[in-house]
Amino acid sequence: MPSFTTRGALALAAIAPLALVPGQASAARAVAGVQDDHLGVVSVDEVQDRLSLIRRTRARVARVDLLWQSVAPSRPRRATSPSDPAYDWRRADAIVRGLAARRITPIVTVYGAPAWASGGRRTAADSGVNSRAPHAAHFARFMKAAATRYSGRFRPVASQGRRPPRLPEVRHWEIWNEPNLNGLLRPQVWKGSRFALRRYVTMTRLSYPLIKRANRDAVVIAGVAGPRGSTSRTGTGAIPWVRALARSSARFDAYSQHVYPAAAPLRNTRAVPAWSTLGRILRELDRVPRRRGMKLYVTEAGYTTARTPYRTSRVSPRRQAAYLRQIFRTPVVRSGRIPVVVWFNLQDNRFWPAGLIRRGGKAKPSLAAFRAEARRGRLPAVLRPSRR
Repeated sequence: MPSFTTRGALALAAIAPLALVPGQASAARAVAGVQDDHLGVVSVDEVQDRLSLIRRTRARVARVDLLWQSVAPSRPRRATSPSDPAYDWRRADAIVRGLAARRITPIVTVYGAPAWASGGRRTAADSGVNSRAPHAAHFARFMKAAATRYSGRFRPVASQGRRPPRLPEVRHWEIWNEPNLNGLLRPQVWKGSRFALRRYVTMTRLSYPLIKRANRDAVVIAGVAGPRGSTSRTGTGAIPWVRALARSSARFDAYSQHVYPAAAPLRNTRAVPAWSTLGRILRELDRVPRRRGMKLYVTEAGYTTARTPYRTSRVSPRRQAAYLRQIFRTPVVRSGRIPVVVWFNLQDNRFWPAGLIRRGGKAKPSLAAFRAEARRGRLPAVLRPSRR
């Protein structure tokens, strides 16, 4: 959703809810994660303070934006090598090292094409993120470089005669961010066909083997769908998007969806995606035998406490806290199919006031609710911090 680094506008549409949740017999429970979108804009010197703020939420999982255009503003000669001098990993290294030191598992989402990778074109947006669709092969090569650097085995080049330690491992990689929305991947439609969907499938198909070559234990997460119910020239609805991805030839290990409904978590609604209709996403995956039983990561979720240009509905701070608690009591979140629900965002910004903390730093009631949820239950093995 809208932040300092990106996010597109919402559009929900009425689609019939699914009565039963696939996999509901399981007793497993999703864990609570958080995303701090300030990490993408503060100075590198301030990164550790932001990570300490995440740590104080008691979160054991944090989602992190990795903006390709910031790491590779100029074209590298050896694109799959993380040591190419064109790459600037300083912010990413600080974040990954800081999270590892705090025993917090990162989920890294990579998006924002450099102009050289998108035909020399870029979009001008408030966030500064280029949403022009990149050449799929360029993106895949960058994913190989990133997955290699954070494979748990990579040691940066020695600096001033000192041999630096190996960088920590990142296992969870999301392919782009909300690629079903024109604000994050464009054009959605070109010459009458769903261009963004086709390009995204190719990006995923080419990236998967290269990520796995860098780290066979990596979890490649596709979909990363924005909270849209309808399909038009500016975006693809959540159901058509997951259906197309599930039936495609692209390989991926898990699927992710963003959820920002107006309805309370425990209320039945026909809107998609919502907590009562997430089972429809799972059913679309299960209809394809090779996707059956696949995990669904909710890598953005939340409720705003003020109106914004992107959203007219809002809740009171106390209701936001109540809804946060309710999310983890919904049948789908308790079904065993959802490993994590990432709350977006840690701190309010002027575009997206869904934070646990206000812009001035004062905690909302939802911070206490989140801290209570974040430590409940065991962290699934796939989300436990690596010892590499």
